[in-house]
Amino acid sequence: MQNFKFRFGLEDNVYFYNYNVEVDFVVPDKSMAIQVCYDLGNDASETYLREIKALVNIAKRLQYTDLYIITYNEEREIVTDGMYINVVPAHKWLFNLRKS
Repeated sequence: MQNFKFRFGLEDNVYFYNYNVEVDFVVPDKSMAIQVCYDLGNDASETYLREIKALVNIAKRLQYTDLYIITYNEEREIVTDGMYINVVPAHKWLFNLRKS
């Protein structure tokens, strides 16, 4: 796991991942990768393409299946390269963490 850096939390294994493409956070125990951005824009925007590319890259490299993009207020599901990416507003993401 030499590509994982900056462990957060005392018991949860949450890392920053950077291997050719940056992914904001990964949770190896849950095969989860998380990108965070204010707004994805449209499907051709630079932000959209960058965030999707990073998640697809890590999913292929590490066989991660739980993929998220946390945004200010967007909510949808994106299907690309046979992968499902959940786009979730930050308030819903944080509320669900509290319930876990």
